Amino acid sequence: MAFAEFDDFCFYCPIEPAVHPKAAQVDEAARRWARAMGICTGTRQDNSDYGQMVCRWAPDGDREMLDLATRHAYVTFALDDLLFDSGPICRSPDHVSLLVGRLVRSLASPEAEPLPSGFPGLDRAVAAQRACAAEIRAKCRPDTVRRWIDSMVEWYVGALSVVAHRQMGKVLGFRDYLNLGYMDRAIRYCVVVIQIAEGTVLPNAELESPLVRAVTEAAYLLVTVDSDLYSYKKEALEGTLEMNVVSALMQEGHPAGYAARKAFELRNMVMALFMQLIRQARAGASVELTRYLVQLEHLVRGNLDWGLRSPRYDVNGDPVAFRVVAAPQPHHLVPSALPEIAWWWELIA
Repeated sequence: MAFAEFDDFCFYCPIEPAVHPKAAQVDEAARRWARAMGICTGTRQDNSDYGQMVCRWAPDGDREMLDLATRHAYVTFALDDLLFDSGPICRSPDHVSLLVGRLVRSLASPEAEPLPSGFPGLDRAVAAQRACAAEIRAKCRPDTVRRWIDSMVEWYVGALSVVAHRQMGKVLGFRDYLNLGYMDRAIRYCVVVIQIAEGTVLPNAELESPLVRAVTEAAYLLVTVDSDLYSYKKEALEGTLEMNVVSALMQEGHPAGYAARKAFELRNMVMALFMQLIRQARAGASVELTRYLVQLEHLVRGNLDWGLRSPRYDVNGDPVAFRVVAAPQPHHLVPSALPEIAWWWELIA
């Protein structure tokens, strides 16, 4: 498939864009902190504008907590680059799993001094994570702290599975992708970032209801697939397609062009379902649930808008060139062909 053909596809998203008015200041402050911690040393990190990302996810956030959430976003992307995606041990699951254990310890007890990893850049990122962990514990509610730790551990598990596939020279199949893709992309963590920035917590009784779980998982899949479609060109050129929606669909025997088309059809179909389930969940929703649903909308739209502008997905200096449209897009998929997520459609009233 020619990359130019890839750019002809478009993202359906009727959600209005939103961004915190202090996004530029938030990013500048977090970038200065990341430089001081020694984790923002390359062009990719320095220009990625993670403050803009967080401020699009959480446009109603408190400035102080937006600063904290953005500092931790710099840490998370640094760990992703250094440990899971392209660092010196990114093809060695035994080494990565050992360091993941130390990372989990740094979340649970940031006071504990970790053993050196042997990689100075990674040690600096762990130190930065410990600093953020101590601040999150000091400033957030205990239930938010617990959800943050759980979301990070889930990300480590998903990312470690990709490292294992990379070592074996394998690409995840599509059904495994539907189960693991959002974990490797740390999407649950993204939702917690919003709650840290905006100071909200949805009670478990509401969060674990089938309808809210379906809406949440649909948002996870949208952000996962959208990020994959943004990064496909870059990952294809780098040879790091172990967990990308296009490569996963290619494991079903589809050529690249057909797989890309099906990936767009999938996300556009799920976008339509997401909006339908959002409307359903809003009927009679509590104040906390109403706020949570808005946060999911901001996450989906904010990820799209940040990805269109972020140098993180540039290829040879060229940004991604997709279009976002407000009109539903045609598709030829049926939910019954997707047993991992077909239950979402069963909740339509």
